[in-house]
Amino acid sequence: MSSLLLASNANRKPEAMKEDTADLGFCPLFVDFIILTCVEVDFLCGVTKGLLRMTANKDELAVARRSSTTNPAMPNYTLHYFNGRGRAECMRMMFHMAGVKYMDKRYEFSDWDRCRNDFPCNYLPCLEMDGGMRMPETMAICRYLAREYNFYPKSPMDMFRCDYISDCFYEIMHDYMRYYHWKNGRFRYNMNDYGFGGEGNCSNYDNYMYWRYMNTFNRIMPFMERCLCMRNNGSQWFMGDQMMWCDMMFYCCMENMYRDYPNMFSNYPRMMGLYNRFSSHPKICSYLKSRCNTMW
Repeated sequence: MSSLLLASNANRKPEAMKEDTADLGFCPLFVDFIILTCVEVDFLCGVTKGLLRMTANKDELAVARRSSTTNPAMPNYTLHYFNGRGRAECMRMMFHMAGVKYMDKRYEFSDWDRCRNDFPCNYLPCLEMDGGMRMPETMAICRYLAREYNFYPKSPMDMFRCDYISDCFYEIMHDYMRYYHWKNGRFRYNMNDYGFGGEGNCSNYDNYMYWRYMNTFNRIMPFMERCLCMRNNGSQWFMGDQMMWCDMMFYCCMENMYRDYPNMFSNYPRMMGLYNRFSSHPKICSYLKSRCNTMW
């Protein structure tokens, strides 16, 4: 009976409960005990509800924090470059490997004089982000994307190693691209500015560009072969068992040169193995089949 009384009177005022229990013939002490118990039950119910609300709010906050950490707002990218692989191909590979959508904006050489002033340093490639922010410089863009999409090692020493490998291959690519475009009549300069005695001596500059490219290639490649052998005897990737952006830079640097002069790589068997292993990687293979086919 006392439990029924507690349940029915949990929300009633103490004065009303005293009158009702007095009418039922209960002694005053027992009535006070019942009233006190009802008040305590009501208090505990309120505390319990408050704790449940606090727990629910904390859970909601934790979920919101996790979602903001694991799902940050993805910026919208536009990659500006000429209609070729060249210096931008490593960036395109990283976008593809990371599954990131971007706009691949390409320019013909005939368009360049008209739009060169639209870009920082009058330079391509250029990565455009939300709000019209444009980032120049090939290696700065590559490093940004590598950090953003986990193609960079974690330790400082491994970062250092990945950087110098990438920079070495980019040095070869830089000299090759200058030679390639010069011999094909693009970006030719006034010969008097370079001490070659006018436009009639372009062949002298052609020879210089080729010499410079080959000198850079022969200076760097033996060291790169040794670097590859430092991890797993050169049987996997430059950084060991995981592909990093230095492997992508290696492939992009070598691709045109290998097509033009395959015998140049006969002294570098480990890198030839890496070249074939890279192109056979499932994600890279799908990218190579679906990308735009260009001469360079």
